[in-house]
Amino acid sequence: MSKQRTEGLRYETCVVCGRQWIVSKLATVPKSGYVCPGCTGRKNEHSDKH
Repeated sequence: MSKQRTEGLRYETCVVCGRQWIVSKLATVPKSGYVCPGCTGRKNEHSDKH
């Protein structure tokens, strides 16, 4: 990515899977940590089954 395209972005590490994700600098991350879209989807998928 070019510097211009990454200016408003930062890296966050998912507390579930440990992968790094590029997120907006304006994104709010809860104190419990960032959960990536993949892990959020899996979490929702499991909660729907119960």
